Amino acid sequence: MTDRAEVLFHGKNAVLLPAYRKLRALLTGRLRCESYVATIYVGFSRNGRMVAAVYPRHGDHLEIALALPVDAKSPLLHDARHLKWPTMQLAVAIRDDKSFMAVEPLIRRAVTGVEA
Repeated sequence: MTDRAEVLFHGKNAVLLPAYRKLRALLTGRLRCESYVATIYVGFSRNGRMVAAVYPRHGDHLEIALALPVDAKSPLLHDARHLKWPTMQLAVAIRDDKSFMAVEPLIRRAVTGVEA
């Protein structure tokens, strides 16, 4: 099954489609987020609050801005102020299944507000 967001995954970003599908399943399925497609990203919200924005990055990785406190600590987090989201100033990268498993607790925390 496809969704409108998959139009972002053409050309060199096509290799990121399996990772995006897995991420979408987590966010919209298990974590019950709503999603929408913008020009260059897919946004996810829960209870009217934006919790994640996913960007394909040059066929190399997915960058996911997360609604985490700016003082959240993890070696997997990086500064995302360049994305201009005032409530999502930290991000993680997903390249493969191993990195997905590593960042999943941070994604869950951003959505639920509960430390994993």
